[in-house]
Amino acid sequence: ADSMLVRGSIRGFEFRRMVMLFSMMEGDNEIPCAVSSRAMDELEHVPWTKDDQRDEQFVRLRDRIERTAARKFQAGALEGTPRGIILRSIDFRDELRGTERADSIALASTDSRSRP
Repeated sequence: ADSMLVRGSIRGFEFRRMVMLFSMMEGDNEIPCAVSSRAMDELEHVPWTKDDQRDEQFVRLRDRIERTAARKFQAGALEGTPRGIILRSIDFRDELRGTERADSIALASTDSRSRP
């Protein structure tokens, strides 16, 4: 009964809503998905990305975005019509916290290495 989501297609950036549209597949069933531009910028720790660079940005972040989409899907957190997955900054909060922790650990270890 636990269905797996697999990679679907990239639909492209929707300027009106400032979201990247993509899909995930559950068997033959296509699940519409969207991720906010702000969430992608926060994942890359950048203040802003030009609209014409959103496709490349999504491809760089795709694995992380799809992992988060699959987690939301398993939790039954579908919304909108047709039912789909909308990812916002808050959905990546745990992952962002984790990367910040990893960054500070990496920084601490490079500091100690650089001392003679």
